[in-house]
Amino acid sequence: MPAKEFLESLDQDDDAPNLAKLLQWFQWMAENGQIANDQKFKHEKGDIYAFKAKTNEKKMVRIPCFRIRNRWILTHGFYKPGRSKWRPQEFTTAERIQFEHMEWEQPPPAKAPKKKPAKRRKRK
Repeated sequence: MPAKEFLESLDQDDDAPNLAKLLQWFQWMAENGQIANDQKFKHEKGDIYAFKAKTNEKKMVRIPCFRIRNRWILTHGFYKPGRSKWRPQEFTTAERIQFEHMEWEQPPPAKAPKKKPAKRRKRK
């Protein structure tokens, strides 16, 4: 589920306190550029990182993200199954979204500067 929709669903599922904590971590990242606590934010694979939280029912919430220059892009959200690792499709989804954003973020090709004609010397 896209990150925005997933976060909105947390708000409707009596997990507002956990949503508030996640929003605090997003704000912290925006202001400081990093979170040293790997219980809240962790490098997962390649360029994919994840914000981490638990719901009131002790479900593990993950919000994968990646960085483009000085911005963090949230890809989607999901509940991690127990103590097991991420399901492979979660990495696939995050990497697909990352690839799409990288295509959008490509600057337009630079135009080659016009060359001035070389000055010719007059022969004496």
